[in-house]
Amino acid sequence: MAEVVDLTGDGGVLKTVVRKAKDDAVAPSDSLPLKQRELAAAAKEEEKKKREEAKAAAAARVQAKLDAKKGKGKGKGK
Repeated sequence: MAEVVDLTGDGGVLKTVVRKAKDDAVAPSDSLPLKQRELAAAAKEEEKKKREEAKAAAAARVQAKLDAKKGKGKGKGK
């Protein structure tokens, strides 16, 4: 059976651990070495962090705009 391990914690980078080799397998093969996998996982995590920070900044701008609009109508007899 194969076991799937989540390397980043968010389901973005998964690693499948094979307990039994395939019948026709000659030797283990990997398309990415261990370092490149770790670098890819770290880059993905950094990108996720940047997206979250951008979302928070955008939300703060929207909230500031709403707060600014909220105060404009006071004092006018509409």
